[in-house]
Amino acid sequence: MGFEHPEHRIETHPVIPEAAKKAQALLEKEAIKPELFTDLYGSDNVARDIELVRKRREKFLGTGGEMKKYADVLEALIYEQIGQNDWLGPNAEAIKTSQYDDYENETDIVVEFEDQQTAQYNRLGLAVDVTFGTVEMHTKFEAIKKDIERGSLKKIKYFLSETSHIRGELSNVPRVIV
Repeated sequence: MGFEHPEHRIETHPVIPEAAKKAQALLEKEAIKPELFTDLYGSDNVARDIELVRKRREKFLGTGGEMKKYADVLEALIYEQIGQNDWLGPNAEAIKTSQYDDYENETDIVVEFEDQQTAQYNRLGLAVDVTFGTVEMHTKFEAIKKDIERGSLKKIKYFLSETSHIRGELSNVPRVIV
């Protein structure tokens, strides 16, 4: 039995469609809602961002929606396991970004770490970007390299942490790709 590319198994493997539905529901429920930031950015600005997300999502689903099922399942798994099973340690908190920051800033999850000695928080914005596909991954690695060379790391426009009580933009977030 040879290696079978995931793209060829999506519709035939019975687990993927149901797992994708559950993952999408979790990610949507946990995502930061831009509507909570109208007092910071103004309702017109937030409305533009929401419309941008709608257009990008529509375009994205039209060009690679099937592979997104796998990416959503992996993203949900990583998000849950960081918090539930301490994949990044007992002091790590996963924060699901807004759809805006997912599409515009290519960040699916921000991870906060609490320093137990000082009771302060550090964000290793492991700006986690979950992806499937080697071409897309190569492009994303090149973008990260260019960001580092320019000295310009990612920003998260809609950041909200119940743990460290931070609300607003988060800047200079290092990015990793899973």
